[in-house]
Amino acid sequence: MAAFGRLSRERQITYAKISHTLLQTNSRNYSFYGTSAVCLICESADETFAHMLVCEYGSSHSKEDLFKVYSEVLKGIKTPERVRTTILHGLEQWTRNQQEGRTTQSLPAGLDKGDHVALEEAYLGQTYENGWEPFLRGRVHSKWGEVMQKDKSEHEVKVLLCDLV
Repeated sequence: MAAFGRLSRERQITYAKISHTLLQTNSRNYSFYGTSAVCLICESADETFAHMLVCEYGSSHSKEDLFKVYSEVLKGIKTPERVRTTILHGLEQWTRNQQEGRTTQSLPAGLDKGDHVALEEAYLGQTYENGWEPFLRGRVHSKWGEVMQKDKSEHEVKVLLCDLV
């Protein structure tokens, strides 16, 4: 909360609106004013909060560039590689599903091998309970914390073993 309090009032308001999906979109305007709900940029889908995140024409940056930036942010906060890969897979699948109107989501390669049970639970929980749009707004499934704690413990053991050798 301290970091949020240091933001300007305008940023606090914007972040609160994003967090609670209260941004003024055409879909929202349609429900209040009866205006067109169609995205003004691509003109092919209703402009909802989710559409704003995945609209092919709504950004000067490609989706690949945005995923690279997000991957670097995850690296910067020391997210383990397998967790980072799983999160990016989930976001890419969700983005593709939004663009193609699908709802299916596949597990990342290697997750169904059995030794990644906690990671699989986190992925499936985010996918089917919380959703990936809320993930982007900061609503992270509780299983991710368990996965991060487990990976942190494994890393500490490896460092300890290296120090002993």
